[in-house]
Amino acid sequence: MATLPTQSFSQIVTNTIAGIQGRAAKLINFSQGSTLRAIAEGFAGLFLWFQAMVLQLLTAMRLSTASGTDVDTFTADFMPILPGSQTAALPGGSPRLGAQAASGQVIYSRFTAGPTSCFIPVGATLATNDGNNIQFTVISDTTNATFSATLNGYTLPPNLGSIQVAVQAVVPGASGNIAAGALSRMTSPITGIDTVTNIAATASIRKATPRSRRALPPTSSGCRAATSMA
Repeated sequence: MATLPTQSFSQIVTNTIAGIQGRAAKLINFSQGSTLRAIAEGFAGLFLWFQAMVLQLLTAMRLSTASGTDVDTFTADFMPILPGSQTAALPGGSPRLGAQAASGQVIYSRFTAGPTSCFIPVGATLATNDGNNIQFTVISDTTNATFSATLNGYTLPPNLGSIQVAVQAVVPGASGNIAAGALSRMTSPITGIDTVTNIAATASIRKATPRSRRALPPTSSGCRAATSMA
């Protein structure tokens, strides 16, 4: 989107005063507190509101600068709606994929590999220790040999010092994409376990905005061309 010649509040007031004074036959009092100064400042406030509305409209009407539900409603005019994508904000659905929760693997460890076993239940929580407090929870992983569907959790066998389990971010979206080693605080104490850390960065699938833009059919380009020629 091209850069628009916007004006600040003081610029609008100054230009308004200059315009009125330039057309008047005599000097007008625009000092602070004067009636005409108050009228000019009131106009400037209204002008700023109109200016902000125009900028918001220009942003929303272009797919390249739109965001959030504006992208969903724009692409819905040209692309098929995904089944099950209807929400309160988008009752008509969306062609885009919804945000997915980040997932990955963590290592629960104990300082001493004793003769007893330790159990890590599904639903146990952990978080980052960097001040952002990104929350994760242990999830089931039927491909993991230590996971038991009956017990609904993972069992660290006796005489072993660590166990690898699957985790998933509580909040879907890119906020769950964290670096290796950042997930190191247990918020659900587990008997016999001393430390936890993620062995690799976690990842999630974000809403496919760039993909949606590239996938628009030629019809949409034709509509834009026809609009500019009208």
